[in-house]
Amino acid sequence: DLLSTQQSLAVNLELYAAAAHDARYRNITTQWMAKTQHALQLHFDARTAQLIDDIIEGATIRRAMSHPLPSIEETRAEARDALSRLLPQAKPTK
Repeated sequence: DLLSTQQSLAVNLELYAAAAHDARYRNITTQWMAKTQHALQLHFDARTAQLIDDIIEGATIRRAMSHPLPSIEETRAEARDALSRLLPQAKPTK
């Protein structure tokens, strides 16, 4: 779980930073993002899936940069709240 510890959050952010600076790592992040999009698109249209992924990524970065570190439960609750505000308008594909 990428949100479980400060160390796992740091590794997640370090991978993104490496990909931003070195094209050799972009293939890893591109594949990772594609798998995330595919999983979300099993339930939502492509644009909604992208927005959901953006919210999740934003919550992850915010959590990693916060001091003190919010609990994983607080972070998930914030992400659920944000999604519930958007998803009443979304049309699940399945």
